[in-house]
Amino acid sequence: MSTFKSIEMYVLLSALVVTGAQVTFASGGNTGDFNDDGSVDLHDFVAFVSMFGTSSGEAGYDARGDFDDNGSINLSDFAAFVERFGNEAPSSGGGGPDPGRWTGNRGIIRSFEVSHTSLTAGQAFTMETNLRNPGWAVSLGYYRSLDATIDSSDALIYNEWLFHTPWLGESADTTAVLDWTAPAYAGTYYYGACADDGGNCSIGIRVTVEGSREGSPDLMVHPSILIPDVVTRGERFTWGTKIENIGSGLAAATSGRRYLSDDTTIDATDRLLGIISVPARGPTGTYLPSHNGPVPVGAGAYYLGVCVDPVPGETNTDNNCSVGARLVIEDRGSPDLTVPGLVLRELDRAGRQIDLLPYVLNAGDGAADETVARFYRSDDANIDASDTQFSADRTGLLGANSSGPAFSHTFEVPTSPGTHYYGVCVDPVPGETETSNNCSEAVSLNVGVPDLAFGPTWVGTSNPMAGQSFTFTSTVRNEGPAAAAATTVRYYRSGDATIDASDTQVATGSIGGLPGIDGLVLGPSFGPDRRRAAFAASRQAIRLNAPSSPGTYYFGACIDGVPGESNTDNNCSAGAYVRVVPSGADPFNIELVFVDDFTDARKDLMQQAARRFEGIITHGLPDVDFSSNGYEFVADEGRVTREVGDIVDDLRIFVLKTHYGGPAGLGGPLYVRSGNPTGLPAVGVISIDSPFLARLGAESLWQEERLARDLML
Repeated sequence: MSTFKSIEMYVLLSALVVTGAQVTFASGGNTGDFNDDGSVDLHDFVAFVSMFGTSSGEAGYDARGDFDDNGSINLSDFAAFVERFGNEAPSSGGGGPDPGRWTGNRGIIRSFEVSHTSLTAGQAFTMETNLRNPGWAVSLGYYRSLDATIDSSDALIYNEWLFHTPWLGESADTTAVLDWTAPAYAGTYYYGACADDGGNCSIGIRVTVEGSREGSPDLMVHPSILIPDVVTRGERFTWGTKIENIGSGLAAATSGRRYLSDDTTIDATDRLLGIISVPARGPTGTYLPSHNGPVPVGAGAYYLGVCVDPVPGETNTDNNCSVGARLVIEDRGSPDLTVPGLVLRELDRAGRQIDLLPYVLNAGDGAADETVARFYRSDDANIDASDTQFSADRTGLLGANSSGPAFSHTFEVPTSPGTHYYGVCVDPVPGETETSNNCSEAVSLNVGVPDLAFGPTWVGTSNPMAGQSFTFTSTVRNEGPAAAAATTVRYYRSGDATIDASDTQVATGSIGGLPGIDGLVLGPSFGPDRRRAAFAASRQAIRLNAPSSPGTYYFGACIDGVPGESNTDNNCSAGAYVRVVPSGADPFNIELVFVDDFTDARKDLMQQAARRFEGIITHGLPDVDFSSNGYEFVADEGRVTREVGDIVDDLRIFVLKTHYGGPAGLGGPLYVRSGNPTGLPAVGVISIDSPFLARLGAESLWQEERLARDLML
């Protein structure tokens, strides 16, 4: 573009701004904020100048500058740009401290287009929406209006959720395309889209429809059915409504609106509870939308009903609202709010953005009013109101013993090395007497430092005789991003399962340095989550002596902290149960024989399960001697043949892999004792499904360990 054209445009801009033209800025759509910095300023003007005078298909053409969507960027678009000049663009959200609305995953509509603006009745066309999406999902609604201003009061014709894997970054775009048909009746209509339930909307695009089909539609809304119709405040119930086209012509898609009233007459003056999209229906066609949930009001008697927006060609609208159905809400009991579930989740593979997702539970026997969930950042694992609040959101009404999400909030990963803690607290609600549990436990985010922790821990026998030596095995792993230096392992004997430095130290050992993990380390996660590299781990085995006095003990280990390690709360293992029996006693023993190649970690989990059952069964059984009469068995459809030709004390279990394609694992006895006692096995088998193990390998490390432990036990 020539310098002369740039100067000419700047003069025009200056002249129009000086005249003091009234600004009516529509959020979403073509905002004029071409560089996405939150305001429409000279930088955007320079960008607009570069595209001025171009047409669709030419180099330099950008649909964001074509405000009237006529395929060329000209003076009419310039006037539209001037209307926006000097204004703030719609916020992209990000979980600010305003609890009045959800802003954590807001999508911003950058452009909205239709394939045809002149249609015949019932003709197919497409609508295309381009969004900038800072979160992992966005609600997108398509609307039909009688004017160019699109908002949630217009007819909602279609609604969808857009999910993204992998997660889109803050400035990434996504495009949604909807195949649609024009109304069956002639007229002028405007189509547009809104993101996040009307949070921001595009400008409406004018579409003219010529020709009409025979007959006319007539939507009738039947009385709603409520099951049950007497509920406790906050209790969920089912609300069903029949919407029928009793006319002779096609009824186009439209909106249905749920209302709460104090009488049986339902209309737009009542309290709006929600909007539903009603699909197109031919003559005699019906639609049966249902809703399951509570109503956010206090105790009393109310009436619920539905109205549908008129559709093109409809001449009778007197029956577009139902008669109200009576609902009685009772109030009893007291609420008790807590936050039992909290998850950190990575939003992009570069590890720059983290989503914090809480779940709020009302554990009381009474309903909990709407309240505020506050998001905190802390320097320690204790979360309370003295920590730094970085966001807030409103929770919904929760019935007794019910839960619901507080929307997720996104934050940038801290740059300072160390372990950072995050949590959520909910404000007390009226009638709540127990408020000490209103804050979640902390979840940690480890940035740039080592973090030593213990994995599986088990003993060679859970029932050693007094003074007998046994093997204590543990796994030390580095769960931090940075390498951990060599350090000391200390072994302890305790009277309970909690192991710490106050217990009796019985031995020491050493461990070499461990490399860090490539990427961030987050707490337990769910849903789609990329699998990180395996923890760097070192297996430690040591021989310990059982005490000389019979009784119950716990053995465990702690590892000394290493330089740079800020979180040492996980540097001690859980205690392994040991029941010391008198010398000469016959404890119960379980021997595992691994036929196939299992990882050390999975073998450890199975050994832990075996040791647990050794602690439950307190007495041994008579040995079974197979030395003179061997026992053979065939497993896994003839793939494996095994012979037992020695003495079994008390139970030997062969563990192998197979391919069921169904259950994760199967097991049972192979050889059962005869005589007295009878019916107790001496030899058994456990078959683990190979596809299940493969699926475990695709889970997060925390998920794999949890599922594997449950299976092995």
